Amino acid sequence: MEDNDIHNRSPLPASAIYDNNTRPRSQTPHKLVSSSIRTVLNANDILKVESSYRSIGSQVFACHCLCNLYITTADRLAKLEDWILFQHGLPVWLLNLGTDPKRPSRLSLIIAEYGSGFPIWQDTINGFSDVKQSRVQHMTFRLSDQKTLAVLRFNDLSASKEFYSYYKSIRCDNRYEHLFSTIISNKQQRSSSCGSILLKRRKNQKPISKSSISNPCQFQHITCLKVKDRVRLISLDQCLIPCQNYSNENI
Repeated sequence: MEDNDIHNRSPLPASAIYDNNTRPRSQTPHKLVSSSIRTVLNANDILKVESSYRSIGSQVFACHCLCNLYITTADRLAKLEDWILFQHGLPVWLLNLGTDPKRPSRLSLIIAEYGSGFPIWQDTINGFSDVKQSRVQHMTFRLSDQKTLAVLRFNDLSASKEFYSYYKSIRCDNRYEHLFSTIISNKQQRSSSCGSILLKRRKNQKPISKSSISNPCQFQHITCLKVKDRVRLISLDQCLIPCQNYSNENI
């Protein structure tokens, strides 16, 4: 992949948002306005993104610069075909510790949309991902389908080193070695008696009432999106109804 080709391409306009990287969802093409985006993001930009993913039992680390995500396959490489510029955004590490039973323990790599923080691509990183810092400002890995090769090309050298260092700290931590196991285990099925006990417990549990939920505390409003932002934010444009249905586009 040549650096000259990298700068002369624009992100893939369609099928840029994937469910588990196997089933594409089409989206409206948007032009990437790179001239108005800073190479290195400030602390406020990072706070907006990390606050979108931070929760109880999770750790979040957002890169301090934007990056391009390129993908290819072994067949494309064998045919000497170019890498595909697949997505552009802010890379984020999301580590779920497994404290919340609804969020299993896993390490995810997310590409967040600059300006909104919404995830526009994500995948699970495990022992088969083969994450490497292949060259300066580049990080290579395999997607969870085990067929697609990917590379992140960062816009800043220092930020790329910090982002990869965070991954290495997780990878070398004995507390998270189960996240990178390459042994495929067959989970034992629960017996019917065990299932009936769990079902009985659920029936006996009382639903939480609104009066049991406290008012918001230590709340800080740090993100604000308007209808007019749909021009520059793909994810927002997908969520909103057609703009002609709005009487005032400045809201």
